[in-house]
Amino acid sequence: MDRQKVAEVEKLTQTVHELEEAVLAGGAAANAVRDYQRKVQEMNEEKKLLEREVARAKVSANRVATVFGPG
Repeated sequence: MDRQKVAEVEKLTQTVHELEEAVLAGGAAANAVRDYQRKVQEMNEEKKLLEREVARAKVSANRVATVFGPG
């Protein structure tokens, strides 16, 4: 009877250990997802900034073309 209880405790201990590892792995995955989300957000902000700069450059180019005209 005692051996059976010891075996059950060992099995439960192993299960708890596996669950702890799964929780840690899940936490690491969640952190990685947050990191990627933050990077995507930063890249989107950079994209908007670059799009604004391109739009300004086009306006400037159009002004220059208007002032100097077609030859």
